[in-house]
Amino acid sequence: HTSDRTLRRYENKDRLPQEQSERVIELARLYSKGSGVFGSLDYFREWMNTTLIPLGSKRPKEFLDTSLGIDMLMKELGRIEHGIFA
Repeated sequence: HTSDRTLRRYENKDRLPQEQSERVIELARLYSKGSGVFGSLDYFREWMNTTLIPLGSKRPKEFLDTSLGIDMLMKELGRIEHGIFA
């Protein structure tokens, strides 16, 4: 897990390790997709903090620590986008 604080410590000349770079890209894609599906970043953030039955009564933000979890959230956003609710 790469925290915001860790990212801020890197200067422009520093490079993130590959794994952290990939995670940042995955998160950017997730937030972009979520903002599009919900119409705003605020609504997406609200969804990320909401306990959801389809996610085992967990909040989506609890799945951000792995690529598998982020992929699962992308699929859930796709279902919401197409009107498929579990």
